[in-house]
Amino acid sequence: MPVDFHSHLSDPYSIVCTDDATVPSSGLVRCAGLLPGKWTRQRQEKLIRVLEADSDLQMGEVGLDKRFTDTLPLSEQAEILSHLLNEAKRLQRSVCLHCVRATGPMLDILRSSCLRPFSVLWHGFSGSVETASELGKLGVIISVGTTFKGNLKELYKADPALVPETDYTGEDPKQHSIILEQRYSYFSQALGMSSNDLEAHCKDILWRFSRQR
Repeated sequence: MPVDFHSHLSDPYSIVCTDDATVPSSGLVRCAGLLPGKWTRQRQEKLIRVLEADSDLQMGEVGLDKRFTDTLPLSEQAEILSHLLNEAKRLQRSVCLHCVRATGPMLDILRSSCLRPFSVLWHGFSGSVETASELGKLGVIISVGTTFKGNLKELYKADPALVPETDYTGEDPKQHSIILEQRYSYFSQALGMSSNDLEAHCKDILWRFSRQR
């Protein structure tokens, strides 16, 4: 079964993320996160508590978002994210990242964080091949959703840890399954990779991200 590397539907074949410090009810990999648009100190403290209480829970999505600088300046967002990444490192958890119009600051944070290779997944990636190449050197996984308009093959050459996602926010498992199958078909054709090879590639990346040993 194809793996969805970013979904908000509690699906057994997905990396399921939240953005408000709540815990998904189910998922292939469950992640609890907190985005700048919903940040409060109380929610941040809750996020750390739920991660400490559940050793199988990963962190995500967390990140930077320039749309919310009126209420939370980007400099403060960067400080919060750096703190959360340090907590992820302390707890030995993987992280799903969210980034909107803040690629430079995000790269600066990742360069200084020294997190385990393949423990960071940059979801909804829409950046350049040059950015993907740097992320590849840092051991960052990038997942690409339905809005990506670039050259997928060149992106894969720049960062081979490239995987598909849906970022599905609905509640219909059948619709989610259709969208996911479409993503895998698109990836397979764009990369010139058989469906079996693509699924094997994705399972390998999932294994690395979720620390399954």
